[in-house]
Amino acid sequence: MKFLYSVLIIFSIISCESEKKPKISYEDENKEQTLGIDSTYVPLASNPIHIDSTEYLMHLIGEFRIPKSQTRYGLSKSSYGYGQFKISNFNGLEITGDINNIKFQKLGTEDLYPLTDAYININSIRYASEINNNIQKQFLIYKINDQDTNQDEVLNYNDVESLYISDIDGTGFEKISPPNHELIDYQIWDVNNRLYYRTIEDSNKNGDFDVKDSIHFYYLDFSIDVFMPVEYNPVN
Repeated sequence: MKFLYSVLIIFSIISCESEKKPKISYEDENKEQTLGIDSTYVPLASNPIHIDSTEYLMHLIGEFRIPKSQTRYGLSKSSYGYGQFKISNFNGLEITGDINNIKFQKLGTEDLYPLTDAYININSIRYASEINNNIQKQFLIYKINDQDTNQDEVLNYNDVESLYISDIDGTGFEKISPPNHELIDYQIWDVNNRLYYRTIEDSNKNGDFDVKDSIHFYYLDFSIDVFMPVEYNPVN
């Protein structure tokens, strides 16, 4: 009986720990974000990435987490593996990983300048090559966690994911999905030079995104000089 009781307690603990937390917390919506630099994290940069047909290198900035057992004594060879220094993957058009910032560098120069001064978590960066082939304009599309929406004081994929866009050199960096809307997906079509994307709004305010919430449809026309997201509804 004691053994069975112990097993039940363990399963109960595991169940509680694995319980899915809401992506949005409404406990204190006016709470000031206190995200800062964790002493167990060290800024880390990758070797530069160059996307074909562009004039810029991108230096990706991430974080290396120091094991807590090493924070008092510094790093040793046994405290990390070389694989832990990898912060991204690149397939020629899209970069994925856990990225906090990007330093852009124009070819032929030594100057580096950041994408943003804000603390964000970039999940992916995609070069809109279809648009460049069509109208000779170069854009980057980003999936980003920019707010600690679940108020756990950690910014990561457990927070709401937003959609951003910028010019190829990082200028014009702009959020194009509404606040607290979770990005569902996006698609680039060169037949009309548009970016289509869907978001879901927590319309019932339960902190989660489910079938009872509202799905929104948007497009952005790349041929227009000023980014103007347009909402439409193909269902009605």
